[in-house]
Amino acid sequence: MKKTINFDYLSLWKEVPLFFLLAIILKIKKTKVHNQKILIVNPCLMGEFAASLPAITDFIRRNKDKKIDLMVSPPLKLLAEKIIGINYVYSVESVYKRFSERPNQNSRIASGYEEVILLRVSTGVFKSLKNVAVGRVKTGAWAFTRYALHLNINLIVGHP
Repeated sequence: MKKTINFDYLSLWKEVPLFFLLAIILKIKKTKVHNQKILIVNPCLMGEFAASLPAITDFIRRNKDKKIDLMVSPPLKLLAEKIIGINYVYSVESVYKRFSERPNQNSRIASGYEEVILLRVSTGVFKSLKNVAVGRVKTGAWAFTRYALHLNINLIVGHP
């Protein structure tokens, strides 16, 4: 039997309020952090991570003077650690909460970042970052919201 709807992608809606809530909290708590550290947050599935790799590697190349940490879903941690230029990799569950996503509870996030770039979010990301000092927050919340809306409409209507 052909599966017509991949219900995993309906989980994208869980990210929309988390994006805005986390961005607002981090911007309200905005502090002056000048430690040359940047955190890229991207807990997602393998294909989505592979699609973001060219942008991440280009960002690393353009910011060689910074220490760049990465936050990904647990199955991607070993792969992410192989990226040249990444300082430390944290694992946190994605919104998909698959069985293979058992985050390492021993990893403690740094106390502050000069900049946090939110590519994807989840409840695990929210819990990890809500008390971290952040200088700047960059997020694609509006673009992500439009994309999630587009996907869900097409799932309902049945158009690709």
